[in-house]
Amino acid sequence: MRYNIVQQTGGVVCMTGSNDYVTCGMTGKRYLVCHNVPQLQLITAAGCSLSSLIAGFLATAIEQDDGKRDYAIATAHATAYFSLAAEEACKKLGPDSGPGSLRVELLNTLQNITPQKVKALTKIQQL
Repeated sequence: MRYNIVQQTGGVVCMTGSNDYVTCGMTGKRYLVCHNVPQLQLITAAGCSLSSLIAGFLATAIEQDDGKRDYAIATAHATAYFSLAAEEACKKLGPDSGPGSLRVELLNTLQNITPQKVKALTKIQQL
């Protein structure tokens, strides 16, 4: 399904789940983000939050040598940042914690995670 959308639009498509996939219809680049956080589906508006974060990453996408911006890798990095923050937030929760606790910890982690930790723990593969 994601390939049909990509082919029809020529744009970047991001599908989230146990692994996240990012594909670009213009360049053919494909990325796999491997931070599995099943609890994210329990948080209302997690997808909306991710979409906002992706928009920020797209706005600051770095120009490549050809003068174009690589929106697919920017989307993959935004997705990895969000899911890594969720993964780290889950580590701080107790056994009786619910989705409300995860939401609060996720917001704290998005704010407080260090660039060094993000660089060391981000799991993005180019396919």
